[in-house]
Amino acid sequence: MKKITAVIYMLLLVGCVSMSCRKVENDIDDQFEQPSVSTTTFTMANGKSFEYPKAAKPGDTITIGGRLNLHKGAVIRLGKENAAIISVDTLAYKYFFTGQWYTFEVARFVVTAGMGSGPQPLVVTCGRFSNKAPDILLMVPGEGGNQPDTTMMVTAVFNHGIPDFAVRYKPYKENEYFTRGRQVTSNGTVYISSAWDVYRFANGQVENVLKKEDGIIIDGQQLEIKEILGMAPDPANTQLYLSVRAIVPATDDYRWANFLLRKDLASGQITVLNKTELEVYPDFDDMTGNTRPATPGWRGKASQLPLFATQLKVDAKGRLLFADDRLKFYGRIDAAGNVTPLIESYYGQGGLFKYLMLFGFTQDGLAAFVAHENKPDYPWSSGVMVYDLDREEPDTYVDAGVNFTYASFDPDPARRMKEKNGFFGIPEMEIPTGTYLPVSRKEMLFVNSFSMAAVNHTQAYLYVYAGIELGCTNTQNPDLLLPKQKELTGPALYVNYGFSEEQGNLVFIGTDASGKVYFMRGGKKITYPARKYVPPYIYTLGK
Repeated sequence: MKKITAVIYMLLLVGCVSMSCRKVENDIDDQFEQPSVSTTTFTMANGKSFEYPKAAKPGDTITIGGRLNLHKGAVIRLGKENAAIISVDTLAYKYFFTGQWYTFEVARFVVTAGMGSGPQPLVVTCGRFSNKAPDILLMVPGEGGNQPDTTMMVTAVFNHGIPDFAVRYKPYKENEYFTRGRQVTSNGTVYISSAWDVYRFANGQVENVLKKEDGIIIDGQQLEIKEILGMAPDPANTQLYLSVRAIVPATDDYRWANFLLRKDLASGQITVLNKTELEVYPDFDDMTGNTRPATPGWRGKASQLPLFATQLKVDAKGRLLFADDRLKFYGRIDAAGNVTPLIESYYGQGGLFKYLMLFGFTQDGLAAFVAHENKPDYPWSSGVMVYDLDREEPDTYVDAGVNFTYASFDPDPARRMKEKNGFFGIPEMEIPTGTYLPVSRKEMLFVNSFSMAAVNHTQAYLYVYAGIELGCTNTQNPDLLLPKQKELTGPALYVNYGFSEEQGNLVFIGTDASGKVYFMRGGKKITYPARKYVPPYIYTLGK
């Protein structure tokens, strides 16, 4: 009996020891499966250190480290969405207590808008085990850094062409026709100007307001127009400002003149703001450079200065902005006819605030977006400044060294933009008007390949304003366009804002009182894939 009892005890002891061993082994296995997240600073073998993030905003790249077990199929979830891992680094280490080897992983992923806002939990799940790390504060972008409005539509305001346009513009010397002025009034009337014509678009119809061959009557004299230099309506669409070069009667070689005019659209009455007589060589058709008035100036009465006014724009206070093509400065003429110099290009000599590049003016004409500094080597990086034209001082600015966040909001990971962060920059060059469109003092639009981007310099923040995020790349590869994104009108999300073989590229015109964005296609000579002379097509983007 004693032997039987001893045997039973021995069997029980062996069983308990065996069960205990299996439990220890299971505990060790569980330790391998149980993920963990490091919440303190950790340093990799290459010397790079990382800290657990406390806050982030959509578009930021987050780095976390720990025994994440991603190689075993673990999933990282921040807030309401699983993270799409963009890179993983690993480091093997031995746990001193057990002598077991573990894998320390460093993972990077991009914060998306779908993850939510406010404090959001970060949870790593591997099989039946999970680990909850401290919450991360997801910050919603502030003013001007909003998410894209996917309810907007692109509508054709005018898309049926102009009779005999190709015949008329085939001999035009420049490929881009309507560079002398593109403006929209508060009520949505669009004006565009070439050197030959001023067209007005309203209610789906087009009207030729001024035609070079028809000439112009000034002070009772019928004058022949050589070219139209500039054009701008006032916001209320009651007056039209014109800058023209005309042939004038003369007893000497001052046979041409620049005229800066204001035309009342109701009565047709023309007021001369400036007349600058131009001396022409007697033997051939070109200017000598001599003028009357003779002395160039940046300040004074408009009627007493020699002006070469281009790029006209009327601000919200009824004052006329203009660029002087000879002295390379922007000035403003008030109701009393006084010229106030405002800003000048890098090569200007008026002692004014200098800009490297001009992005454009706000729609109210009271501020200018400029690049005040630039890193000219690739990757380019531009400082962005909003310059208040009344106070004559910077309103806001960021330097060229600031790294911009490229924020992604598309719920479909396959359509999100590939470029996550970097500098906002352009090569140091003259920017054609209409390339950028300031829509407020905090935000301006531009087309990047196939989509329309919005940049907020105050927050160093860029997102896709309209179009598929995947189309916002520095490439012209049409393979990045979805089949339904090749349309030029329709839901804003699915429109192609890039090059069209039929109508060419997009250039901005402005915004109306409701905030609708107006832009133009065509109005140019297209040489690829076939040569054609394309009339202007006008579109709106908005509700």
